[in-house]
Amino acid sequence: MLRHRDHRQGPGRNAGYAYEAFSELHYCSARYYDPATYQWISKDPIKADGEASAYQYCGGEPVGGVDPSGREYLLTKIVSAEWSMARKWGMYVAAICFSSAWLAESYRAKYYLGKPTSAGNDNAFKHALWNALMVVRLWWATPYNAWGCRIIAKDFADAHEDWRTNPFWERTMDLANNRTGRVIGASSLGLSY
Repeated sequence: MLRHRDHRQGPGRNAGYAYEAFSELHYCSARYYDPATYQWISKDPIKADGEASAYQYCGGEPVGGVDPSGREYLLTKIVSAEWSMARKWGMYVAAICFSSAWLAESYRAKYYLGKPTSAGNDNAFKHALWNALMVVRLWWATPYNAWGCRIIAKDFADAHEDWRTNPFWERTMDLANNRTGRVIGASSLGLSY
């Protein structure tokens, strides 16, 4: 599943960061992250995390939170099966998958006004977009090839549709929309599904 390519190439960064080749750092609209040391090298300018350390990410919850602007964060609802996937694939991959969910929800809210539904077009859109984003963003930001990214996205999406918390008909619909999104993401990378 590994590809021989520098993970720092490409326009897509985890949580929307931009890679600056001259400094070999990721810029997140407000501060810098060093992928070599896995640490923030500059302080949060407004200490949005509210923590004693201005170098933390998302209030010390780097997997359960996203901070696409670098100025505020959002903690996401993560089911226990998704935590298992975070342990399996690693926190960096999990952060990409969870921030992709946040982006998909942001677009759902932008294009489908009103209260979110669990069985409407807005929900189908959100699930398909989330899976497409995971495949593409994982491909740009990790050493996995497109097939590997599709497998990782499927693992996280399947875990999200945990059978203990999701009624059968909703889970079945969500799984179908998730697969559609992975097909779209893989085809955007030139891979047939």
